[in-house]
Amino acid sequence: MKKLFLLVLLSSCTGLFAQQSASFSATPTADSILHQAWLFTSGDYDRNEVNHEMLRTYYQNQEDAFRFYVTVKKVEYLRTTAPDCIKGFVSTKGNDVKRLYNFVKRTCPTKAGLVMSFHDFDPINYKIQTTKITGDSVIYTVVSEKGVSMPHQILLRKKSREDFESKSRERRIKISPVENSYSVKASENEKLIIDPDALLPDVNYLNNISGTPVSYNFNPLIKPESQFTEYVVDWRPDLWYNSFDGIKAGAVINGTYMNQLHNFTLRAFYNTGLEQEYLVPREIRNDFDRINFVFDYDTYLTKGLRLRTDMRLLDGLQSGQAGLDYFLPNGKTEIYGFFRTMYRSNEAALEYLFIPEWGIGQRNHKFHVGISHNYEYAQGAGMIDLELVSGSLGSDYDFSYIVFESKHEHRFGKLPLRYRLFGQYGTGSNWAPESRLFLAGANPEEYMDDAFTRSQGIINRSFAGDFDGSMNTFHYGGGLNLRGYNGYFAPHVTSSGEVVPTYAGTTGASVNAEIPFTALFLNRTTSLDELFGIEAYIFGDAGIINANVPGEDLAFADFRADAGIGGNLEIKRFGKFNDLKPLTIRVDLPLFLNRPGPDEDYFDFRFLIGISKAF
Repeated sequence: MKKLFLLVLLSSCTGLFAQQSASFSATPTADSILHQAWLFTSGDYDRNEVNHEMLRTYYQNQEDAFRFYVTVKKVEYLRTTAPDCIKGFVSTKGNDVKRLYNFVKRTCPTKAGLVMSFHDFDPINYKIQTTKITGDSVIYTVVSEKGVSMPHQILLRKKSREDFESKSRERRIKISPVENSYSVKASENEKLIIDPDALLPDVNYLNNISGTPVSYNFNPLIKPESQFTEYVVDWRPDLWYNSFDGIKAGAVINGTYMNQLHNFTLRAFYNTGLEQEYLVPREIRNDFDRINFVFDYDTYLTKGLRLRTDMRLLDGLQSGQAGLDYFLPNGKTEIYGFFRTMYRSNEAALEYLFIPEWGIGQRNHKFHVGISHNYEYAQGAGMIDLELVSGSLGSDYDFSYIVFESKHEHRFGKLPLRYRLFGQYGTGSNWAPESRLFLAGANPEEYMDDAFTRSQGIINRSFAGDFDGSMNTFHYGGGLNLRGYNGYFAPHVTSSGEVVPTYAGTTGASVNAEIPFTALFLNRTTSLDELFGIEAYIFGDAGIINANVPGEDLAFADFRADAGIGGNLEIKRFGKFNDLKPLTIRVDLPLFLNRPGPDEDYFDFRFLIGISKAF
């Protein structure tokens, strides 16, 4: 049915092109390419079919139809990134795509880069491949990697100094080649730019410009806007704290091209030791690393495929990661694989941790392979993730596991139901303590992925405590997520009468559910909704975890469950400071436990504070 709708609308658009020969550079009437693209993306359409037709018309040199599909892709992008801005523009008459670019650049400055992510489309790449100097002239050789080239323009820009003023002169040349390469003659001080108005879906405009187009910016926690004509590098000072390193002073440098190519972040700290917590043992107070760094890099490789890497020496942990992500054409399914290594060298490195269960002098090497799928329907949305993890050669441990996780939200009118299904099956004779499955929340390995939880300091260690007969105050979502047992050692009596703790294991399953009820009382929208979100909910968790040690037959501990009421405050934006990540602070009151501690009742007042949610 979707394809039939697509073909009917395309037929009407083809008739439109034949009647008026609409042009990108012209200023057509309300029935413009842009207007038609807006109507097209307002209905139900097949994105894969649009990509297919876009490629077909490109190769067959059907300029009007091809540019219609380019406009569809750009409007599709803007509907997601700047809906209010683009809606106000399209409602007016007599607008073409070039003016659309200028409008967005002027009105929505953070969306100024109108060269969209065409990486789900078979990529097209125009580039300056070779140059040759002959006398006072430069011969630029331009290549289209797809073998053909749509008609487009090139810009020759010449800068000169006249009367102590810098002036720029430009001239444009219309290019309509039938071959995949052509040559352009320019003066020695003229720079060439291919397709300066970004009317073609070129995946890399960096190689469309002679020279090295890089801009450097100071970042006052306001992220610079992406520019399709240059690689953007920004920097800012950075300050952090933990109880062992004390005050950490450093800087952050970021680089990106349209958030697609050669994205990197380098964060470096000098650890001063100032304001170190007094509880740090005297004999190890100076055993922290003076220099810490984190380096992340990712880039687009080819259609749907990205490379991601990560290296860090941070808070006592030496780690590295490298892998690939492949996104299927449906835009909803990701297949990923990566290798990760982790190492802590000495006992002092445990001083950072909330949960000091980590192998010392032991290399934890693992391969991760998985698939993740997001889905939507009229009353809700969700995701499913299936991952296989296995130790690798050179690791000091022997373990592997498969984990399944599904998160879902279904709406009953104003009232949503959120639930999470989780299951893990693990094998192996020697498990890394940091990679085990935890009953109440995330394991120590997952704690390393968050700046607030990778070390004590910003959150005081007294909130975490040890695993004993009472509940801890601080909770970090993950694992089986039975939050009512946070910090509890969860004893289990085996058939032989032995009491074993089951706060962590290798195999288990759980279900977590929440019903937010705030919308029943607060249904008015305000200007603060873009900055903050407040939510109250009732929750329940239930699950089981294994009680056997590695090498023994699988045996499960007692079934455990909790229920209560909670609420969270989500800080979506920090005003104009858009380079700060959103933050969720929550308070949960697990008022009921089916297996409470020896000094607690089934119904009792308990509370915990968290900064993340498992779902």
